[in-house]
Amino acid sequence: MSFFTISERLLTWLDVERTLKQKTQLWSALPPMISSIDCFSDGMEITYHENIDKIYLWLREVFGVAYEEERQVIHLKISG
Repeated sequence: MSFFTISERLLTWLDVERTLKQKTQLWSALPPMISSIDCFSDGMEITYHENIDKIYLWLREVFGVAYEEERQVIHLKISG
């Protein structure tokens, strides 16, 4: 059992990728509006085929307050 919130566990983009892998069962259960997600050392790319607002809602669901929709960023603990 973890007592840390998602935002407290996000130190690097590896943590972001791990969180996404857990949420999508190692990429096998992506939401229907997402074709793929590629994570890099400094960000990620999401390939999607529906309204972008659905992607924003999903990211908010996955990352909670660590995701800032207005600027489309995921805040990492190590940077602040």
